[in-house]
Amino acid sequence: MNFKSLILLITIFWGCLCLATPSQHCPPEPPSETKTLIRDWVIYEDTKSLEQAFVNLYESGNRLPERTYWNENKYLLPDGKSLRVLPASFIEALSDHISKALKNNYAEFAFYPDMGHVHILIPNNSQNDTELFTRNDLLFLYHTGELMKFKKGSLTGKELVEDDWLRWRYYSRNFIGHSGTEKELSVLFAKNQVYNTVRRIKDYQQVKTLYFSSSKNGCFTYDTGDKSFNFDISLRK
Repeated sequence: MNFKSLILLITIFWGCLCLATPSQHCPPEPPSETKTLIRDWVIYEDTKSLEQAFVNLYESGNRLPERTYWNENKYLLPDGKSLRVLPASFIEALSDHISKALKNNYAEFAFYPDMGHVHILIPNNSQNDTELFTRNDLLFLYHTGELMKFKKGSLTGKELVEDDWLRWRYYSRNFIGHSGTEKELSVLFAKNQVYNTVRRIKDYQQVKTLYFSSSKNGCFTYDTGDKSFNFDISLRK
């Protein structure tokens, strides 16, 4: 084994070890925990107001309802009256997608008004079983700028605002991620669709929508290149 291969192996091992070791913020949700809900948000017309909303949320420590937590040596995701095991490999892939999206400027902030949810897809004619999150053939479909105003007048107007940055955000708001961390994100465009929203991927079916939101008390972490942030994962928004 050469030196570069050894360093890569150590890096992968250390990343998995850190992810498998829960932070102090991963216990089951107590009744007193303050929640962040979709009704808390408004429409944002510029990055400055969006950034202030993100900072306020992050520093508040508010968290998603029915979030993933650590118990009996595994991460558990509440799903109605049942619990799903969320493997470290899935969490690592989601964290990697968030980091890549932020570094590529497909998103600016990891919370619902910008990048805060993902649609999980599996190949057609395959079974949506209890081991869904362990599959290695998942597609992650993201829509960003969820509550950002890109159009003049109403949200469904025909003309984009006169702002190059917001136009970039509009045209890059759909992208696909894959299981694992090896592949790059793939940007998609929804021609003739309202608000450039890709809703279907050929040969795939949607089986779940996950929500994630940054919080200083969050269970997991993502990296922006010069700073790390905590976040939570839930099936509820």
